[in-house]
Amino acid sequence: MKYYDTTSTGKNVIAVYVQKTENHHLPVHLNGDITQSYIRLNTGDHKLSQNELRNYLSSYTKNHQDSKIIPNTSLGELNLATLQKYRQYIKNYNPSSPLLALDDIEFLRKINGYAKDIESGKEGLTYAGLLTFGKLYIIRSLLPQYFLDYKEKDNSERYSKRITCDDIEDGNLFEFYLAISPILFDFAKNRHFALHNSKRTEENQITESLREAFINMLTHSDYFNNSVSLLIE
Repeated sequence: MKYYDTTSTGKNVIAVYVQKTENHHLPVHLNGDITQSYIRLNTGDHKLSQNELRNYLSSYTKNHQDSKIIPNTSLGELNLATLQKYRQYIKNYNPSSPLLALDDIEFLRKINGYAKDIESGKEGLTYAGLLTFGKLYIIRSLLPQYFLDYKEKDNSERYSKRITCDDIEDGNLFEFYLAISPILFDFAKNRHFALHNSKRTEENQITESLREAFINMLTHSDYFNNSVSLLIE
């Protein structure tokens, strides 16, 4: 708090400076009661509703869970065919990527799919690595509620198409992306193709935006709560 004597205007000003709270102290709450939590918005401090608080805490937990090492796990818990598809995906977009020269373990380390705790010596897959490339039954053994669901409705509001992770061999996140993304992008492709670097392409800004949105959805969804992990309608 600072006091300013502005005798030239005949007014005194008291300024209160509030420091930004460190992340590990969030959300800010009163008297040790987490239900009395507040976040700062542009208009001021806003008390979190029960749903907002639950989502906030879930998001905070997820950020830590993604990088958590799963004991006694290795490449054996992954669908290695999925991992190779991901390598090819990177190669298609960046043939000179240094990631492509790494073996599978080092490759996974670089993308936060495998880690080692220096203090304890414990190492293994992270939840991010297992969710992205893992075998479905292994994912479900640790996260029984894991379920990805894509639905299309016709004019009568009935589902005309439905694809779930159970319909896909080892329905991990990347396999689900490979199965669903062509369907999503097909809605926005140019029917009258364009030329890009002398090659035919149906890609456009809408398909690029859809791709980014879909990847963000898969990346930031909460797979650690007790409800359907991801639903697209």
